[in-house]
Amino acid sequence: MITGDGRFDAAGAMSVGTLLVVIAIFLAIEMTAMLVGESALPEQVAAIRKALEDSGGVERVIHLRTMHAGPDELIVAAKIAVHHSDTGTQIARDIDKAEKALRAAVPSAKYIFLEPDLDRGRHTDPQAPGLDIDDSDAQAGPDSSPTGD
Repeated sequence: MITGDGRFDAAGAMSVGTLLVVIAIFLAIEMTAMLVGESALPEQVAAIRKALEDSGGVERVIHLRTMHAGPDELIVAAKIAVHHSDTGTQIARDIDKAEKALRAAVPSAKYIFLEPDLDRGRHTDPQAPGLDIDDSDAQAGPDSSPTGD
């Protein structure tokens, strides 16, 4: 004790305790986002979409989901529209090219899952980017009534 006054020791201990609580809250908030699986940044999503659509063989991206698996690891899952006339071999080659282009554009994309599909005249819902609506497949039948009549 330099001053001989215990109040300074108490104030110092409370300051250190407050600092530790603030740091713990900050770390909890940051780590919670990583535990939940944060999406990629909008710039990364745009780069992924562009890489896929510019790779050749991909008509458009129907659905796209991203999630961080770690600080520098990104999971990419996409449903891509392929040409109606493509063979299985051609689709596999196009997927390989798309994966290569995606990894070049966004190196943190470690896990890439691409599902090929045919584009059946779907239109995009502007309220939900990446989600598509297809009302053309709805069939009115005897069971389509909400009351079951």
